[in-house]
Amino acid sequence: MELIFGILFIAVIITWCVYNRNKAEERKKAVELQNQKIDFVKSNSQCLYAIKKLNHNYNFKEFDAHPRYRRNCNSKTQLDNFDIYNHMLLTIEHSPNYFTGIVKAVKYNRQKYSQYEQQFNLTINKIVSGCNYCKLTANSIIEADEFKSIEEVECKKLKKDAIRDFTIELIVCYRSPRGRNSYKRTYKFNCHDIERYLNDYNQMQQNKQSAVYQRQLMTPKMRYKILKRDGFKCVICGRSRKDGAKLHVDHIKPVSKGGKTEESNLRTLCDMCNLGKSDAYDPYGLN
Repeated sequence: MELIFGILFIAVIITWCVYNRNKAEERKKAVELQNQKIDFVKSNSQCLYAIKKLNHNYNFKEFDAHPRYRRNCNSKTQLDNFDIYNHMLLTIEHSPNYFTGIVKAVKYNRQKYSQYEQQFNLTINKIVSGCNYCKLTANSIIEADEFKSIEEVECKKLKKDAIRDFTIELIVCYRSPRGRNSYKRTYKFNCHDIERYLNDYNQMQQNKQSAVYQRQLMTPKMRYKILKRDGFKCVICGRSRKDGAKLHVDHIKPVSKGGKTEESNLRTLCDMCNLGKSDAYDPYGLN
């Protein structure tokens, strides 16, 4: 009896092995046939040829779409009061060409990709609608419907992509001296955010350049005119030279913040009031 069971067991194993070998051979033949069909489509598809030609005419800008920065704080208070706006302006000031470049690259890619995608769809629709697939696949290893299906898949593989936005990640961290506590804040910026920071940075640069010009407009004649208009007295505390005060002509809105050297933006201040005021300016209150 044991001999019979042993023979049956061996027969089952042999049958299972033969079955698996046959299945493997069938899968191999199916894969080979599918590859032959794909090769046939690649060799005979007008659509694939047109897409390759279209791709040759379009090149997109390449750059790191996910740059990451890390900043360490000296205290938890510094982390909680981290001024992200000023930090980003300083970061852009250190590398203005880099940030300007990636924003321009994104805009370029968006414009070009829109044109490319439109041409891509027009090319496919035009060729597919005018192609006689039955005639193309006559006496071949592939049917017309299967040809169209493979062609569609291969066209999607050929379709180019472009970086049309980016995400800059800034991680601000603080670790306690003994390492018991660890904190972090994560800030993310896309192209629109960086473009806004760039606009603010460029405006600041223009104000700085304008400040030099505006200060040059403060001639001795203009200074005397303002002092005379204000009665040779500080318009805040009322002190004059008789009181030992040194008089200055102050820009109400500082030139560093876009103020102009014109009578409406000028006033007489004593040295103490002008020193206390510094470059402060409140657009919604008293100055």
